[in-house]
Amino acid sequence: MELKQAMEIVEFVCTLATGLASIVIPVILYRSQKQKATLDYIKAGRDSWIQIDLGLMGRPELLRQADSILAPDNAGASDDERQKTWIALMILNVAFSDFIGLKYGYHEQEEKKMLDNFIKTLMRDELTFKLSQQAYNEAFRAACREARRQILDEELVQVPQTQPIECLS
Repeated sequence: MELKQAMEIVEFVCTLATGLASIVIPVILYRSQKQKATLDYIKAGRDSWIQIDLGLMGRPELLRQADSILAPDNAGASDDERQKTWIALMILNVAFSDFIGLKYGYHEQEEKKMLDNFIKTLMRDELTFKLSQQAYNEAFRAACREARRQILDEELVQVPQTQPIECLS
């Protein structure tokens, strides 16, 4: 092979690589920007709720007003029950934010086990489990259901087996 032919092959490969890069790089940038925009959107929504939560906590009259708008079926709840519901939602929002962060690679994969344990701890409470199923995306709801299933399975294993009753004849 002559030097001229080798140079033509190298030039062709470089042209192909440049053409491929001109397609791949914009796609990667677009996906990254879209991912960041999604996370910024979620963060803005969460920040708004944090501000609302801070304004309501410790003010039962405002919690009652907020519940009358956001959860009208909750009219008979006590102030303590309302406060527990709002606190549960605040903590669920943290878990959901971590869940989304893990999905988009903003947390190390090693942190998944810690997040799973955190969700499992939250799902021990019946109210928190119910709230987790009324909002959030399906992937997070499924993770909460799985954690709840694990808890119930563990409780079944811990229940002592009763002895069968023998019939006297």
